[in-house]
Amino acid sequence: MSAIWGIINNNGDFDSSKYIQPMQDALGVYKLDSINTWMKNNSFMGCGLQFITSESLHEKLPYYDVDGKLAITADAIIDNREELFKTLCVDIGGQQVITDSELIILAYKKWGKRCPEYLVGDFTFVIWDEGNDEIFCVRDHVGARTFYYLINDYAFSFCTLLKPLTLILDKIELNERWITDFLSLPGVIHQSEFKETIYNNIFQLPPAHSMTISNKGVSLHKYWNPQKEVMPLKLKTDDDYYKAFLSVFREAVRCRLRCNGEVGITLSGGLDSGSVATIAAEELKKTERRLKAFSFIPLSGIEYNLPKDRIADESEYINLIKNKAGNIDVTYCRCEGQDSYNKIDKLTQIFEQPYKTIENAHWADELYKTAANNGCKIILSGQYGNTTISFGEFLAYMVTLIKKGRIHKIIKEINDFSKVMRLPRKYVSKVVISAIFPYRIKRLIRPNKEDKFRDALARGELLKKWDVKRRFEKDGFITAKTRFYDFKKLREMVTNPIAFTQIGMMETKNALAYNILTRDPTKDKRIIEFCLSLPDEQFVSNGIQRRLIRNSMKGILPEKVRMNLYQRGIQYADWIYRLINSRDGIIKELEIIRKNKLLDYYVDVEKIDKELELLKDKSIDIKGCNIRMLIISIVFARFIKNEQFTLSLLTKYEEMRPERPLVEP
Repeated sequence: MSAIWGIINNNGDFDSSKYIQPMQDALGVYKLDSINTWMKNNSFMGCGLQFITSESLHEKLPYYDVDGKLAITADAIIDNREELFKTLCVDIGGQQVITDSELIILAYKKWGKRCPEYLVGDFTFVIWDEGNDEIFCVRDHVGARTFYYLINDYAFSFCTLLKPLTLILDKIELNERWITDFLSLPGVIHQSEFKETIYNNIFQLPPAHSMTISNKGVSLHKYWNPQKEVMPLKLKTDDDYYKAFLSVFREAVRCRLRCNGEVGITLSGGLDSGSVATIAAEELKKTERRLKAFSFIPLSGIEYNLPKDRIADESEYINLIKNKAGNIDVTYCRCEGQDSYNKIDKLTQIFEQPYKTIENAHWADELYKTAANNGCKIILSGQYGNTTISFGEFLAYMVTLIKKGRIHKIIKEINDFSKVMRLPRKYVSKVVISAIFPYRIKRLIRPNKEDKFRDALARGELLKKWDVKRRFEKDGFITAKTRFYDFKKLREMVTNPIAFTQIGMMETKNALAYNILTRDPTKDKRIIEFCLSLPDEQFVSNGIQRRLIRNSMKGILPEKVRMNLYQRGIQYADWIYRLINSRDGIIKELEIIRKNKLLDYYVDVEKIDKELELLKDKSIDIKGCNIRMLIISIVFARFIKNEQFTLSLLTKYEEMRPERPLVEP
């Protein structure tokens, strides 16, 4: 894989060459095995390669194809190589050494701008078609790799990373709407506008899109829309569906094992990563290789007081998977001394922006580091499995059935679910009736008066300025707990570009920081298409949730894991407990931040002050305050404290509140 960058100049008066070295220097903390640049006609492309596969050792990027007058730089790993060999008529002798970028060039020569439709894998690339005087840019179907760009009067500039592009901006300004949304969105969501970034005038190419820049202007094209393109799959028996699924799933896993180092996996005790692990272990055994698993387990000696259906330590299930597969080596990571507070600087530097995944990011970083230190070049995951291979929640199925008028089926499923889950039928019936009752009527009968922005950190003025309430409600970011969606609506969300973009950002930059590539078979485009083609009953039926993966993995997963209907792991159970020793440091930093008034322009500081007072009261447990809000405040404050933003913030603050002078940070 790679970090790619470049400036393609359309104005002879602009000197692109002066940015070659500064952009390269701005790659900062990322680990690259080889860096090369190519220049022609005052335009250049760069590529910092990571040697993940044996083919990548032969990559020569950027590359100029003389015959086609095509210049390419690419960040790509192509998974359907065998299929492309046949279609593109690559001779047997060349198949072992042909690089992924050479396959992309051949695909472009054959299919032109339709070429991304025929590629499977994680990729972004830029082709400068000199003969047609066009620039063609592509981002893969699921946005697994980042692609940032800016366009001004004199050039098109692009990069895998943000920082190199800030060097080209005439004026570095933060994107106020992006920040307002970041501070207001619930949970771990970073942004609502997937094309934007935290910087004004730097944008992202959306997943499953190509972009053409020519003298005719800039055009975006969405080349993959499976919700509209995928046809329903109708097979005779359940077993036929399971066999078909396993065929696609095995290939999605197999093609991701290609690397010139060890293969690792972040393994929990659940269905998704467990299924990926067992299939991967089978495939690796054929070549006498072992799968290296890395599993986070929480601190010992703590009474977590979790609900009965949640467990903090999944090591029992992980060991069952290990023993069943017989080809997995597990490294358990307790991440002693690591917490959400002491990782902030490192993670902000890697991600190039503030982040909100504070419960998980610290231990995920440790797993990346441990896997890299153990020689892994690939680390598998099953992160996206809940939306694909293990899709299927009971209440969503009930809403689906009521919309189809299948009352008898609902009654049967309530009875079956009650038996399977060992719950009273009366209780299940009551929950189902509440779920299927039309939401619009619920809202009229019992209006929801809850303040949906109670935990929003953005200042009230910014919430109004950027019309946050209307936009969030329209796009479904703010939903009532009493609202349940049907399968059709949930399937529309499977290819959510916002989710793809956020996951892709974190995985790409972690990969570049540790020289190890994250691969998620549950997010394979073929898996997504297959799951979208299935009848609803393949996901829930006979009272069994997540039916497809449970039944398909019979005999492959351990029974106690496969049919674990009653408990699910919660991998961040100890995140707050880890912060106890950092409590004084958090208090001290927040007090300094508040004296500097650094957050005042963007943040509702009264909310921070209220929670800070609770945190300072040592008679109150650390869980007695909104510690999440406070940590996110620190993450954001450290990011904007960067000197390049200070002058702009000073100006904005003085315009907003001239009566309260800002103390210089």
